[in-house]
Amino acid sequence: MTTIAEVRDDMADVLRNLDGWSVASGYIGDMVNTYSLKIGRPAFDPRMVFQQAKAVHQFTVSAYAPRATPEVSEAALDALCELSGTGSLIATVQNGANWTADIDYAVVTNCGEVQVITWIDGVDYLAVQFNIEVCF
Repeated sequence: MTTIAEVRDDMADVLRNLDGWSVASGYIGDMVNTYSLKIGRPAFDPRMVFQQAKAVHQFTVSAYAPRATPEVSEAALDALCELSGTGSLIATVQNGANWTADIDYAVVTNCGEVQVITWIDGVDYLAVQFNIEVCF
């Protein structure tokens, strides 16, 4: 059976297909670079996973862009929210050919608003959070 860790690692590989964006790993980590994507796993109710046969998990992907160039950064974040194109996070995630892990489907369920986020190191970024549902 496919594991959460395998899906996170494969999601990182899938997201590396986005032009101009980097993914250090399938985890949030403690550092952020400009134009980078971080993958998180929100809480879930394990009682709703029956016999370890199939499970639907929600993941978050946060996109961070430099605040120093707000118009350029916000345009790059908006491009991630397009429904199609090489810069579309939605099209990239929902393209089954990009995945190597054994999943049934991956779908973006929410594109968040642009926000100003202060990272651990005290640096401000413009950020958008995406919710992604993966069944495996």
